[in-house]
Amino acid sequence: AEAEPTMYFIGKMLWSKGLGSLMELLKYAEESAGLKVKVDMYGGGPDKNVADAKSSKLGLDMTFHGPLDHAELAFTHKIFLNPSTSEVLCTTSAEALAMGKFVILPSHPSNDFFAQFPNCLSYATKEEFVGNLYYAMTHSPEPLTEEYAYELSWDAATERLEAAACIPVEESERM
Repeated sequence: AEAEPTMYFIGKMLWSKGLGSLMELLKYAEESAGLKVKVDMYGGGPDKNVADAKSSKLGLDMTFHGPLDHAELAFTHKIFLNPSTSEVLCTTSAEALAMGKFVILPSHPSNDFFAQFPNCLSYATKEEFVGNLYYAMTHSPEPLTEEYAYELSWDAATERLEAAACIPVEESERM
């Protein structure tokens, strides 16, 4: 919680994961609010070199590292940036929340599950992104409670799956 406000992205380096959107949002944060931030980018993929070149062209401070196990970042970086709307339920967002980090992500049905967590800062507009970025930079994440830790567990996920797969008795009888 007392970590420097360092930021990162981890995932497959694909434009479909929102890399271009992230760059646009960071550029907007710099131009509109003077927030010049450094982002460590972890992962590999076919768009890594092109993304690296584009971030340099935009003057963004993004360092592209190779793939890394997310667990190695457990005690580094305070803020996880995940611009993706292409996930069903993003594992890296769940992992970052479980590690007690802020997670900044788009308001999108694929991210609805994460909205319940106090360290999840979702945005619908670029202005909200900037506000969330500033908030995360200037505040400490809330400690992860036992209740929230359980919601991120495989046991809770299994219970949600079972509940979703259940067929009510009335429906079963109609079948």
